[in-house]
Amino acid sequence: MNLGEINHLLKIDLQNFWDSFDGIQNNGKGYSVEEKLIALAKMSEKVYFHRAKSLKRYRKHFNENYKGLWKLDCFVCEQSSNHRHHIVLLKNGGGNSKLNRLPLCRNCHGILHPWLREGDRTTRLHV
Repeated sequence: MNLGEINHLLKIDLQNFWDSFDGIQNNGKGYSVEEKLIALAKMSEKVYFHRAKSLKRYRKHFNENYKGLWKLDCFVCEQSSNHRHHIVLLKNGGGNSKLNRLPLCRNCHGILHPWLREGDRTTRLHV
């Protein structure tokens, strides 16, 4: 499979993820915390390809790419968000597209990435 086909598959998977929650504009409202966390964990486990090169170029336009996401509530618990999560991790082939990012609060982000939580580096959501 070439890179173009992989990127196309990634885009389809991300669109299907958002469609399962009534679209990106809905931001997951009306769905349970468990449904959201399980869906995020499944998407985080997907690997489209490994990035061997530095991720600096993907972080270059970080602030510009994230405009508008700062005002949204946490996708999972709908509290005020202060973190941004890549649905498919950058190292696994995900990018900074709007389809691949969502707002999370510190607690919900810590459930998906335990190293973000202070004092608890062992908790991880497994599906």
